[in-house]
Amino acid sequence: PVVSWPEFSAKSGPYAARAAKLVLSIGYLLRVDLGLQPSDWEEECAIVDFLNTEFDARSPGKPGDTWYLISARWWQEWQETKEKLPINNGDLLQPNSSTRVKVGLCEAVDFKLITEGAWRARLTWHGGPGPSLPRHVIKIDGRNELELHPLCLHICRTDEKGEELLHDEVLTASRSWLLREVKEKLCGSLSKTSPQQPAAVVVLRHRQSQNDEEEAWQEGDESKTLHEQGFIDGHRLLISRQIHPPRRQHGSETSAKGQLQRHKLPGLQNLGNTCYMNSSMQCLLNAPLFPDYFEKRYLEDVNFSSSWGMCGKLAVAFSELLAEVSKHQHSGSGVIAPRGFMGVLRDFEPLFGGFRQHDAQEFLSIFLAGLSDDVNRTAKKPYIELKDSEQRPDAEVARDFWSAHCRREQSVVAACFSSQFKSVAICKVCGHENATFDPFSFLPVPLPEHNFRWVTCIMVSTPTITRLDHHSVQVCVRVPKR
Repeated sequence: PVVSWPEFSAKSGPYAARAAKLVLSIGYLLRVDLGLQPSDWEEECAIVDFLNTEFDARSPGKPGDTWYLISARWWQEWQETKEKLPINNGDLLQPNSSTRVKVGLCEAVDFKLITEGAWRARLTWHGGPGPSLPRHVIKIDGRNELELHPLCLHICRTDEKGEELLHDEVLTASRSWLLREVKEKLCGSLSKTSPQQPAAVVVLRHRQSQNDEEEAWQEGDESKTLHEQGFIDGHRLLISRQIHPPRRQHGSETSAKGQLQRHKLPGLQNLGNTCYMNSSMQCLLNAPLFPDYFEKRYLEDVNFSSSWGMCGKLAVAFSELLAEVSKHQHSGSGVIAPRGFMGVLRDFEPLFGGFRQHDAQEFLSIFLAGLSDDVNRTAKKPYIELKDSEQRPDAEVARDFWSAHCRREQSVVAACFSSQFKSVAICKVCGHENATFDPFSFLPVPLPEHNFRWVTCIMVSTPTITRLDHHSVQVCVRVPKR
């Protein structure tokens, strides 16, 4: 016999809610697969919320998971109109590109990240030019992250004589690909001889620069990923066919350019909008005495009971970045992607997570404070009450303040980046003076300004009986600001 839904719910008891949720889920999926439009705006939101998952930059998912970019401008307009609106991601794209997004875009400001199911639903109901902008989760340096900007590699070929052709093609590649995978894709797409064919050997070389005189082609390790070999956006690949395997150059064949390349100072790759971090880290990596300490000696001073730092994790991350810079400097690789360091920094201060811009001085202040606490020899900072200056010599008062500061901050960071600033408080009633010498690590310096400004004036003459037309003259005058 046919049983009504209320009767079934009454008899099923606790199973009714699960069954209702299952039926609702099947209905949502059928609407997307069959292309059925939602009945209203609220139902569309409910279906998308069911298919979507909130994106978290600290936990983007497992390697291989796919997220889709959708324009925040379109999203805002759709929420305001609550009508069918063709999806347009054109404001996210670089000029003359249908897949590459602009550098510097911020998640939740310029675009939103939705799951594949939510994107299929949106595209089915709204249509539009799109285009689809899928981005995949990859594993880099032991951490899962969303690859927002895949590498754009320029592919060059050689003719039968081994001469490099001027025409090149573009290949979009993930940093997690092995160089062997890139080689196999190129052999198929460019109709080259397969790597397994014994009649010829396909050779793949790479370099960063487009100018032959600056950098020579190098052979890569096919068993390593592009990230491990320091590939950057715009990297160039040369694919050629040789009858015999290539021979490595030794001895006198090594050019002076190779010698200079091994001593080239490496740079830090911009991971979204991390130029604020790169500039600050370059200053620290080239500061006197500071890098030498963080090679090995810092291990003796790691503060495992720090309350504000990360119990040594931040110091270890900085030391590993320093070692990677030293390694690349000797090998000649020009660019380093500090993703491992960036991951630890995000755990320490979530403010620097995501792809947004930040102030370099703010980053440096927070990072040095945490790094100092990680290698602070003082486990518990004592409270020290300082007495007034009482007309004592400045040297004596400054010594007392500095001694109190060192009892709380016994780290190489405080030793390298601390000084004292004298300030005097004067009582307006009795005229008593008290001097203090407070420690500081950052000293704001105002930019010099002129005490005048330029003002442009237009002088118009008054018409007279003999001359009825107006005559105007433009004059630029320098006037004081005050």
